[in-house]
Amino acid sequence: MFKKVLLILIIFILIHDLVVFAEMPKAYGDEKEIWECLSKYSPSDKITAGVMGYFFRESRMKSIAVAGWGDRNLNLSKDICETFTKQIDEGLKDGSTREMFITLISETYGGYGLGQWYSYNYLEHLYNLAQEENKSIGDIELQCKFVIESLQKNEELWEELLECNTAIQCGRRIGIKYDCTDEEGAEAIAGFALLYYEKFHGGEK
Repeated sequence: MFKKVLLILIIFILIHDLVVFAEMPKAYGDEKEIWECLSKYSPSDKITAGVMGYFFRESRMKSIAVAGWGDRNLNLSKDICETFTKQIDEGLKDGSTREMFITLISETYGGYGLGQWYSYNYLEHLYNLAQEENKSIGDIELQCKFVIESLQKNEELWEELLECNTAIQCGRRIGIKYDCTDEEGAEAIAGFALLYYEKFHGGEK
Protein backbone atom coordinates (compact mmCIF):
# COMPACT_ATOMS: atom_id res chain seq x y z
CA MET A 1 0.00 0.00 0.00
CA PHE A 2 2.79 2.40 0.95
CA LYS A 3 4.59 1.72 -2.34
CA LYS A 4 1.42 2.49 -4.31
CA VAL A 5 0.95 5.79 -2.50
CA LEU A 6 4.61 6.66 -3.06
CA LEU A 7 4.33 5.83 -6.77
CA ILE A 8 1.23 8.00 -7.14
CA LEU A 9 3.03 10.86 -5.36
CA ILE A 10 6.08 10.58 -7.64
CA ILE A 11 3.86 10.55 -10.75
CA PHE A 12 1.99 13.62 -9.48
CA ILE A 13 5.27 15.50 -8.88
CA LEU A 14 6.55 14.63 -12.35
CA ILE A 15 3.32 15.72 -14.00
CA HIS A 16 3.31 18.92 -11.95
CA ASP A 17 6.87 19.71 -13.04
CA LEU A 18 6.03 19.12 -16.69
CA VAL A 19 3.02 21.41 -16.44
CA VAL A 20 5.13 24.14 -14.82
CA PHE A 21 7.72 23.77 -17.58
CA ALA A 22 5.09 23.88 -20.32
CA GLU A 23 3.51 27.02 -18.88
CA MET A 24 6.72 28.80 -17.89
CA PRO A 25 6.66 32.25 -19.50
CA LYS A 26 9.63 34.11 -20.91
CA ALA A 27 12.26 35.53 -18.58
CA TYR A 28 13.02 39.23 -19.09
CA GLY A 29 16.52 39.12 -17.65
CA ASP A 30 19.75 37.19 -18.16
CA GLU A 31 19.17 33.99 -16.19
CA LYS A 32 22.75 32.78 -16.45
CA GLU A 33 24.14 36.10 -15.21
CA ILE A 34 21.77 36.06 -12.24
CA TRP A 35 22.69 32.45 -11.42
CA GLU A 36 26.40 33.33 -11.49
CA CYS A 37 25.89 36.43 -9.33
CA LEU A 38 23.87 34.51 -6.76
CA SER A 39 26.45 31.73 -6.70
CA LYS A 40 29.06 34.21 -5.42
CA TYR A 41 27.10 34.58 -2.19
CA SER A 42 25.04 31.39 -1.93
CA PRO A 43 26.58 28.34 -0.21
CA SER A 44 24.86 25.78 -2.46
CA ASP A 45 23.24 25.36 -5.86
CA LYS A 46 20.05 24.20 -4.14
CA ILE A 47 19.67 27.52 -2.34
CA THR A 48 20.68 29.40 -5.50
CA ALA A 49 17.99 27.57 -7.46
CA GLY A 50 15.42 28.30 -4.74
CA VAL A 51 16.17 32.01 -4.99
CA MET A 52 16.05 31.82 -8.79
CA GLY A 53 12.57 30.30 -8.59
CA TYR A 54 11.51 33.14 -6.30
CA PHE A 55 12.99 35.78 -8.61
CA PHE A 56 11.32 34.28 -11.65
CA ARG A 57 7.87 34.28 -10.09
CA GLU A 58 8.22 37.81 -8.79
CA SER A 59 9.88 39.72 -11.63
CA ARG A 60 10.59 37.33 -14.51
CA MET A 61 14.28 38.02 -13.75
CA LYS A 62 14.15 41.78 -14.32
CA SER A 63 16.21 43.70 -11.76
CA ILE A 64 14.61 47.10 -12.52
CA ALA A 65 11.03 45.78 -12.50
CA VAL A 66 8.61 48.17 -10.81
CA ALA A 67 5.38 46.63 -9.50
CA GLY A 68 6.41 43.27 -10.90
CA TRP A 69 6.63 41.64 -14.26
CA GLY A 70 5.74 38.39 -12.54
CA ASP A 71 2.54 37.31 -10.82
CA ARG A 72 1.82 40.89 -9.74
CA ASN A 73 2.17 42.07 -13.32
CA LEU A 74 0.78 45.59 -13.75
CA ASN A 75 2.28 45.81 -17.24
CA LEU A 76 4.35 48.88 -16.48
CA SER A 77 6.56 49.64 -19.46
CA LYS A 78 10.32 49.22 -19.56
CA ASP A 79 10.65 53.00 -19.90
CA ILE A 80 8.89 53.59 -16.58
CA CYS A 81 11.11 51.06 -14.85
CA GLU A 82 14.28 52.59 -16.29
CA THR A 83 13.17 56.16 -15.52
CA PHE A 84 12.28 55.31 -11.92
CA THR A 85 15.60 53.53 -11.35
CA LYS A 86 17.53 56.45 -12.85
CA GLN A 87 15.68 58.93 -10.59
CA ILE A 88 16.55 56.92 -7.50
CA ASP A 89 20.18 56.49 -8.56
CA GLU A 90 20.59 60.26 -9.01
CA GLY A 91 20.13 60.80 -5.28
CA LEU A 92 21.94 57.71 -3.98
CA LYS A 93 25.18 59.49 -3.16
CA ASP A 94 23.65 61.92 -0.66
CA GLY A 95 20.67 59.72 0.23
CA SER A 96 18.17 62.31 -0.97
CA THR A 97 16.00 59.75 -2.78
CA ARG A 98 15.75 57.24 0.09
CA GLU A 99 12.26 58.23 1.24
CA MET A 100 11.04 58.60 -2.34
CA PHE A 101 12.20 55.07 -3.11
CA ILE A 102 10.69 53.50 -0.01
CA THR A 103 7.41 55.44 -0.12
CA LEU A 104 6.65 55.00 -3.81
CA ILE A 105 7.46 51.29 -3.79
CA SER A 106 5.73 50.39 -0.54
CA GLU A 107 2.66 52.60 -0.97
CA THR A 108 2.19 52.99 -4.74
CA TYR A 109 4.01 50.47 -6.89
CA GLY A 110 4.03 47.50 -4.52
CA GLY A 111 7.42 46.04 -5.37
CA TYR A 112 10.86 46.61 -6.85
CA GLY A 113 13.62 44.52 -8.32
CA LEU A 114 14.25 40.83 -8.79
CA GLY A 115 12.45 39.95 -5.58
CA GLN A 116 9.76 42.63 -5.79
CA TRP A 117 10.63 43.82 -2.30
CA TYR A 118 8.09 46.19 -0.81
CA SER A 119 8.47 46.24 2.98
CA TYR A 120 10.17 49.27 4.58
CA ASN A 121 13.00 47.23 6.13
CA TYR A 122 13.92 45.44 2.91
CA LEU A 123 13.77 48.60 0.81
CA GLU A 124 15.88 50.58 3.26
CA HIS A 125 18.44 47.77 3.42
CA LEU A 126 18.60 47.58 -0.40
CA TYR A 127 18.99 51.35 -0.70
CA ASN A 128 21.72 51.49 1.94
CA LEU A 129 23.60 48.65 0.28
CA ALA A 130 23.47 50.44 -3.09
CA GLN A 131 24.86 53.55 -1.36
CA GLU A 132 27.66 51.64 0.35
CA GLU A 133 28.75 49.86 -2.82
CA ASN A 134 28.19 52.84 -5.11
CA LYS A 135 26.02 50.78 -7.45
CA SER A 136 22.68 51.34 -9.12
CA ILE A 137 19.65 50.31 -7.09
CA GLY A 138 18.82 48.04 -10.02
CA ASP A 139 22.23 46.36 -10.22
CA ILE A 140 21.89 42.59 -10.55
CA GLU A 141 24.83 41.57 -8.39
CA LEU A 142 23.83 44.08 -5.72
CA GLN A 143 20.35 42.55 -5.50
CA CYS A 144 21.77 39.01 -5.44
CA LYS A 145 24.03 39.92 -2.53
CA PHE A 146 21.13 41.66 -0.84
CA VAL A 147 18.75 38.68 -1.01
CA ILE A 148 21.32 36.27 0.44
CA GLU A 149 22.05 38.71 3.26
CA SER A 150 18.32 39.05 3.90
CA LEU A 151 17.85 35.29 4.03
CA GLN A 152 20.78 34.92 6.41
CA LYS A 153 19.28 37.50 8.77
CA ASN A 154 16.27 35.20 9.11
CA GLU A 155 18.28 32.70 11.16
CA GLU A 156 15.58 30.05 11.45
CA LEU A 157 14.89 30.07 7.72
CA TRP A 158 18.59 30.08 6.87
CA GLU A 159 19.19 27.00 9.01
CA GLU A 160 16.32 25.25 7.24
CA LEU A 161 17.70 26.18 3.84
CA LEU A 162 21.12 24.80 4.75
CA GLU A 163 19.46 21.51 5.73
CA CYS A 164 17.31 21.20 2.61
CA ASN A 165 18.06 18.19 0.41
CA THR A 166 16.59 19.56 -2.82
CA ALA A 167 16.07 22.78 -4.74
CA ILE A 168 12.33 22.14 -4.51
CA GLN A 169 12.48 22.25 -0.71
CA CYS A 170 14.54 25.46 -0.79
CA GLY A 171 12.11 27.11 -3.19
CA ARG A 172 9.10 26.14 -1.10
CA ARG A 173 10.63 27.45 2.14
CA ILE A 174 11.68 30.71 0.52
CA GLY A 175 8.16 31.11 -0.82
CA ILE A 176 6.47 30.54 2.51
CA LYS A 177 8.92 32.00 5.03
CA TYR A 178 10.58 34.80 3.04
CA ASP A 179 8.09 35.83 0.39
CA CYS A 180 5.15 34.99 2.69
CA THR A 181 3.17 33.63 -0.24
CA ASP A 182 0.40 31.02 -0.07
CA GLU A 183 0.82 27.30 -0.76
CA GLU A 184 0.07 27.71 -4.45
CA GLY A 185 2.69 30.41 -4.79
CA ALA A 186 5.22 28.35 -2.85
CA GLU A 187 4.62 25.38 -5.14
CA ALA A 188 5.19 27.57 -8.20
CA ILE A 189 8.48 28.86 -6.79
CA ALA A 190 9.50 25.28 -5.96
CA GLY A 191 8.73 24.14 -9.50
CA PHE A 192 10.74 26.97 -11.04
CA ALA A 193 13.58 26.24 -8.61
CA LEU A 194 13.77 22.66 -9.84
CA LEU A 195 13.94 23.80 -13.45
CA TYR A 196 16.77 26.23 -12.73
CA TYR A 197 18.65 23.61 -10.71
CA GLU A 198 18.42 21.17 -13.58
CA LYS A 199 19.51 23.85 -16.04
CA PHE A 200 22.49 25.33 -14.23
CA HIS A 201 23.70 22.89 -11.55
CA GLY A 202 27.20 21.87 -12.54
CA GLY A 203 27.16 24.18 -15.54
CA GLU A 204 24.57 24.95 -18.17
CA LYS A 205 23.49 21.88 -20.15
